[in-house]
Amino acid sequence: MTKKLIEDYGILTDAPPAPDYLSDGARLEWQRIAPAAVALGTFSGCDVRGLALCCEALAQEAVLREVLNLEGYTIQSGTGDGSKAHPACRL
Repeated sequence: MTKKLIEDYGILTDAPPAPDYLSDGARLEWQRIAPAAVALGTFSGCDVRGLALCCEALAQEAVLREVLNLEGYTIQSGTGDGSKAHPACRL
């Protein structure tokens, strides 16, 4: 392994800034989780992408949970003869 790779993937001592591509909700998750991950002493440069994906998933889950809380877990079926799962349940 080259010295550059070792430096790039070494253990981080400070939380890196949130990646530019994160949604607003994911940025909030990043601000909450990244410092805790660094404090564990095992968070490295190669973990940044994984944490970014985790933050996006958590942000999306919060949005979907809010939709389901407002609209309910079921909707009227297209034929009007019953109900079916809300599309947000599938995501």
